[in-house]
Amino acid sequence: MTLTRIEAASRHETLQVDTYSIKLDLSGAKQKDTFLSSSTVTFFSTTEETFIDITADEIISLEINGTPSSIEISDSKLKLTGLDTHNPNTVTVVANCIYSTSGEGLHRYHDPEDGRFYLYTQYEPFDAHRVYACFDQPDLKGKWSFSIIAPEDWIVLSNQPEIATDAGEGIVQHHYAQTPPLSSYITCVVAGEYAKVDGESWTGECEGTALEIPLALYCRQSLLPHLDHYDIFKVTKNGFDFFHREYQFPYPWGKYDQIFVPEYNLGAMENPGCVTFTESYIVRGGATRTQRARRGNIILHEMCHMWFGDLATPAWWDDLWLKESFADHQGTFAEAAASEYSDAWTSFAISRKGWAYIQDQRPSTHPIMADIPDLDAAKQNFDGITYAKGASVLKQLMAYVGEEAFFKAAQQYFAEKAFTATNFNDLISVLEKTTGMDLQGWVDSWLKTSGPSVITCRRNHHQLTLTQHVPDLPGVTGGVVRPHRFRLDEYGVHDGAFTLINSRPVLLDQESLTVEHTEADSMILIPNADDATYGVFRLDEQSLAGLEEHMSEIPDSLTRAVAWQSLWLAVYDGELDPTQFVKLVARHAANETNLGLFEACLRYASSAVERFMSQAQRELASAMLHDASIQALGREIEPDFKKAWFDIRVELASSDMSENETEWLLQQASDSDGLLPAQVWAAIIALARAGKITEKQILKLEEWDRSGEGEILRQTALSSIPSSTVKQRAWHAVHHAALSNDFLTATLTGMNRASHGDLMLDFEQDFFRQVRDYWESHSIVMGTRYVLAAYPKRVSITDAPGSQWERHPVIVSSDKWLFENEDASHALRRLIIELRDDTRRNLAVQEAFNG
Repeated sequence: MTLTRIEAASRHETLQVDTYSIKLDLSGAKQKDTFLSSSTVTFFSTTEETFIDITADEIISLEINGTPSSIEISDSKLKLTGLDTHNPNTVTVVANCIYSTSGEGLHRYHDPEDGRFYLYTQYEPFDAHRVYACFDQPDLKGKWSFSIIAPEDWIVLSNQPEIATDAGEGIVQHHYAQTPPLSSYITCVVAGEYAKVDGESWTGECEGTALEIPLALYCRQSLLPHLDHYDIFKVTKNGFDFFHREYQFPYPWGKYDQIFVPEYNLGAMENPGCVTFTESYIVRGGATRTQRARRGNIILHEMCHMWFGDLATPAWWDDLWLKESFADHQGTFAEAAASEYSDAWTSFAISRKGWAYIQDQRPSTHPIMADIPDLDAAKQNFDGITYAKGASVLKQLMAYVGEEAFFKAAQQYFAEKAFTATNFNDLISVLEKTTGMDLQGWVDSWLKTSGPSVITCRRNHHQLTLTQHVPDLPGVTGGVVRPHRFRLDEYGVHDGAFTLINSRPVLLDQESLTVEHTEADSMILIPNADDATYGVFRLDEQSLAGLEEHMSEIPDSLTRAVAWQSLWLAVYDGELDPTQFVKLVARHAANETNLGLFEACLRYASSAVERFMSQAQRELASAMLHDASIQALGREIEPDFKKAWFDIRVELASSDMSENETEWLLQQASDSDGLLPAQVWAAIIALARAGKITEKQILKLEEWDRSGEGEILRQTALSSIPSSTVKQRAWHAVHHAALSNDFLTATLTGMNRASHGDLMLDFEQDFFRQVRDYWESHSIVMGTRYVLAAYPKRVSITDAPGSQWERHPVIVSSDKWLFENEDASHALRRLIIELRDDTRRNLAVQEAFNG
């Protein structure tokens, strides 16, 4: 079930959509697995035959221009024949559609804590037709009217405000105002026993027009006590202030509802007027500052989409970056400029950008302007390149053309392209017209090439030489030279004090650049200290030695983030001993004052231990971090920092943990005072994977935590027990039970432990035997979750004959599968290739630094 670019282009050439009238009957959601869906669409056609998209349990009827028509359907494409090529056509499709448990289409969730039901839709890029018949492609926009029948005590929402209701016996039919022109993937329905928090309204003025936007939040009833609505509404209002000031185009979607939903596959979705978020942004017991800042960034990212993406929509998924790169950049820009989270660019540099650097060095790397032949490819390109690399490149562009010109171009773009489907040329032409610049060179070097620039800095007496190259990667053309504008900072000890000695702007727009260097006291060179460009920067040996001594003394958190990211990428690329990196973290983490940066350093250190070290190195490095955490937990420190130290101590608990560590974890698991529920579960899961707690003990915890989150974490703990019986039962459930998306991931996450290597040997081979069948019999979302969680996690170089990574059993099995399955789905092959590359990299680093 997919749609190709060729099919979409052909349909776009022949159709012009006017309106949709959608009627859904959700009154039986508590009892039935299907719901009645009726879709009436009016459109013009230049051809007598086309198709409309629909996936259903049963298509009841098809009517074309008032006449019943025979039903011919293949691959979810329902044939429409006998169309009028001179007058508007009216087509009505009535079907029984299926409630989802995969997070695609109309998802249904039954809360284990209180028995309430919750529904929500998720369509991007191609799942609206799971709920109603439609032309499910972004460039065929229509005006939508929704009518929804639901139980009388349910809250029901859609993109536009409710305008009328009709009451029946135990049910209510809700009618909504017609939308402006919208693509199908951003239409939305939310229904269920949700709790509501009113946020009054945002009021302001834009283009001389007084605006009032009603605000509301929704979540499950059982999560309402944990919903910190004050912070969410504050960020929301900050966002409307910012985007109206900078875009000068009034918010066009009426109300602004934000709904936190369960078992969500994404972080959030920009349905205009009805934005959905994963409920994991509501933290039981209270969110840390980092969690609030991350949520704030997502809120502003989605709000940016009300303009970039919803108002002006990419015509096809090749131009996905036109909305996602912009929203990622503008969400961070707005958060730093207009909210209390003014250090947003530090968080971006150490976390979000790291996602891009990793993705961009995989064999599956692609240009920001990607080639998307079909919807399966589109679903996999919601990745670090499209989001974070694109945002990083836009940050460079904004510095190049200037903020004022950048926003003036955005204003012109919205004025010209409001409510239409757009493409790359539309935006670039506006930028060039506004700035008076020829941007083709920038486009060619940044948007149409793959891989990161690797930039080295070499000292030679009184000179510094900066050199850039793009490493060899599959499908990457060598010799790419990009323009990089950044700040080069030099730190050293002067008059006995560590200080910034020199700071200079640099333009590296050729392969190599040499500049004068006369600072005798210069110890540490940090190129890209302002994180203005996108590139992997290699620090020289003298700078590395200086950072080992003075990292935490660098005053600017953004510059520290750049330095830490450079060191982490050196570990990832096999350029720096991971043990040396962990030593650096253990030495400086306690002095880090920026919470997000502190948490990221601990996270990277934990990953270095888990992925890049031999067993002997792992024990030594774990001991360093363990000792640092014990010392920190024994001091009076801020609660958010204390939580991070607690988390790293639990995460590093090994399968052969000491009696003292076992006793400490048991105490955390049994005495939850002062701990968040998630922390208690982390201790329980650590005990389970070490075999220090039984199934019976875990099952008893249902009495303590009956929440939806608790149910998922309990499943992870149960399948983490190192027992062949437990593993067999979990594996059988994965392949034969009807697990929801989150239950599938929880079961496999617990079962598939790297530390349980011997127990997992049989399942490793079974994975390669079954993965294609699983993929072809499930949706791409469930298939992706399965592959990511079930792919073998055993990454010890000692398992490879001769300690050679090429001979490791997981590498050999992956290569064999790829050779034998050349005709498999390109989306599945991409996942296996990426996971194989991750394993190769882990083993290669271990091989390089083993012993």
